[in-house]
Amino acid sequence: MARRWLLSSLLGLCCTAALFASGPTGTITGTVTDASGAVVRKAKVTVTNEATNAVRNATSNDDGDYTLALLPPGRYRVSAESSGFRRSVLSNVTVDVDQTVRVDFALQVGERVQLACTAAA
Repeated sequence: MARRWLLSSLLGLCCTAALFASGPTGTITGTVTDASGAVVRKAKVTVTNEATNAVRNATSNDDGDYTLALLPPGRYRVSAESSGFRRSVLSNVTVDVDQTVRVDFALQVGERVQLACTAAA
C-alpha cells in the first residue's frame, strides 16, 4: 500500500512539473553583431513588456547569442547596447504562447548620447 502511494505521488509530481514547464510563455532569442557581421560579446539586451513595463535583461555570449525565456505572451520592446556602439531598439515584438521569436541586432558604431538636464533656479 505504501509503495503504491509513493508511486502515485511521484507520478503526480512529474505531471505537475511538466505542466509548469510548458506554461503559457514564449521566448525571445537572437544574435548581436556589428555592422560588418562580427559578433558583439557581452552586449546588454533588454526586453520590456509594453503593457506592464516589466523588464528582463540578458547578456550576449561569446558567439553573440542571447536568449530570454519564460516570457508571458504580449508585446515587447527589445534593445541591445554595448560600449562603442549606438543603442538599437525594436518595438512591437509580439510573443505568443510556446513561440520563439528571433530578434537579431546589427549595432552601428558610435557612442550612446547622454542628455543632462538641470532644473532652472
